[in-house]
Amino acid sequence: MKPLVALLCGIIFGFGLAISGMTDTAKVLGFLDPFGHWVPDLAFTMSGAVFVTIISFRFILRRQSLVLVEAANRTGRVTAIFATNVPATEAATLIKR
Repeated sequence: MKPLVALLCGIIFGFGLAISGMTDTAKVLGFLDPFGHWVPDLAFTMSGAVFVTIISFRFILRRQSLVLVEAANRTGRVTAIFATNVPATEAATLIKR
């Protein structure tokens, strides 16, 4: 499950980079040169990303339980725990084992 989630996040991230124009080296260099021909487009892209992150973290930090936690069991193997019903404190103790 974790590789699929990572793949989906990577695809969304890459799609966002392509839409915002961050794959264009001239635009990125223009943004990084504030005393030359400055291109403010990427500043709007970054401020949009910060806004989405702030809104998302308000909901994420209020959750009572974790959605997906990795914990090592006593045999040393890593198992995925779908913790929709496991309290966050209990999931944290599973990680510490």
